[in-house]
Amino acid sequence: MPEDHWSAFGVVYSLGPPEVSLEADSCLYTPGAPPKAELQRLFAAHVAACMHFLNELAAGSEDCSNSLRKVARLHRNLLHLLLLLRHQQAQQQVLHRLQQQLKKRKQAADSLKRALALSLKDMQHALALAAAPRNPNQQQQQQQPSSPSGGPQGGPQGPPSAP
Repeated sequence: MPEDHWSAFGVVYSLGPPEVSLEADSCLYTPGAPPKAELQRLFAAHVAACMHFLNELAAGSEDCSNSLRKVARLHRNLLHLLLLLRHQQAQQQVLHRLQQQLKKRKQAADSLKRALALSLKDMQHALALAAAPRNPNQQQQQQQPSSPSGGPQGGPQGPPSAP
């Protein structure tokens, strides 16, 4: 059995997409025309052919084989056109999904750039503060240890005690 086929319960299935082709004389639609318009035109013809075939059956006509062939031919053309449209739809869906992902990734990259720019600005500001010369009041406060009583020079300022 070939690699692209598998078997289950005696039935052989193909892994590849089905190849549906129409012979040149049985193609009822114009390949270059817009598929939606062709599908609508073929569907209207298919419904009319089915109604004609059913009327012939109801009338008891013995020669309804031509009507049946016409219905089958229209049906094959509709299926072939639908298969082509499904393929196009799948491609468009994949492209749409990829465009959405690209848009989200661009938004995430822009957000990251903004966050990095803000972080860089904060780091530069911190470096500027660390490198800036300090004023004398700040230097004196850092050199003098603070006492546990809370005052800057020792205890509370009061009258000197007598000896």
